Amino acid sequence: LATDVRDYLSNRYFAVSPFDVPAFGRVFFRAVPELAAREGGLRGERLAGAIAAGRARVRLDVRHPLRLAWTPVVCVRLVELVAIDQAELSFDPFRAGRDLVPRGLVHAMRRGAYVASQATRPASAVGAFAHRARD
Repeated sequence: LATDVRDYLSNRYFAVSPFDVPAFGRVFFRAVPELAAREGGLRGERLAGAIAAGRARVRLDVRHPLRLAWTPVVCVRLVELVAIDQAELSFDPFRAGRDLVPRGLVHAMRRGAYVASQATRPASAVGAFAHRARD
């Protein structure tokens, strides 16, 4: 209910279930945009405007389940919209690399959804989430 669907950069994005991370144990992740886009019409236009203005930055934070405080890990600056071959663009938390292992009921329930989404993905498209990042 608190999500601002008009602006990608007005929301915090949380992993609803934890991951096991080597050397740290079980942790939660969240992505926090530094500034809302605030100008433009549709959310894609707002995001493009923030990228053009150099204000599209998202910080990745981590938190141990028994702690309240979040720790910043990295800040990513989005620098441009790019066309991405949808066949090459995929997300599967069960093949996350770096030995990150998704845990919990929600992740387990999502396994089938990720397989189905890859099977039905269009061959190619330009999407609002297709960005090249630096920093």
